[in-house]
Amino acid sequence: MDLEKSMQFVLEQQAQFWATLQKLGEAHMVLEADQKRLAADQKRLAENQLELARMQSQQQEMIGGVVMAVGELVQAQKRTEQRVQELAEAQQRTDQNLNALIKVVDDVIRRGRDGRRR
Repeated sequence: MDLEKSMQFVLEQQAQFWATLQKLGEAHMVLEADQKRLAADQKRLAENQLELARMQSQQQEMIGGVVMAVGELVQAQKRTEQRVQELAEAQQRTDQNLNALIKVVDDVIRRGRDGRRR
């Protein structure tokens, strides 16, 4: 009878071992699938990082171009302001000269009518 109990115990243990081994095999298959999915995700992330780095480099180049263009615009604006100031000063001189000419012409016309100055 002891032998029968021992054999029964061994058979139960073997059945439990196979059930556990089957569960471990199923878990291993799930882990392998997860690992493959994670490896694919990691590859996509690496590709996305490379693309982002490329885009960042392009943006930095574009920003550099914009900064240069703004600098050129600032210089052009300064030159324009200087020219406007020069034109305003020239206009003032022209107005003064025109007023002096008007006065001279007015004096000549008045003298010509009367022959004398009023």
